[in-house]
Amino acid sequence: MAQPQLLLLDEPLGALDALTRRKMQQLIMRVCHEQHLMAVLVTHDVDEAARMADRVIVMRNGTNRFEERGAKGRDRSEVSEVSDQLFDDIVNVSY
Repeated sequence: MAQPQLLLLDEPLGALDALTRRKMQQLIMRVCHEQHLMAVLVTHDVDEAARMADRVIVMRNGTNRFEERGAKGRDRSEVSEVSDQLFDDIVNVSY
């Protein structure tokens, strides 16, 4: 049986309600941890990126605009702080 090292996720949670979305975020993070997987998650949800990522890369037209540390594994207040900073950076970046 194959043992993948990388999980590619292209907006897998976009159509879910908030509760199911949060449960699936936790499931994805748990599976990646237990299976020692690296994941690349594409999302337009800033809070989701902050919550699930070690590193957040914001792209525009295929170009890396900037990079921030994510808050994966941190408590709720730290996730909120990272999310707010990330949102401010996205709003203020010059395109």
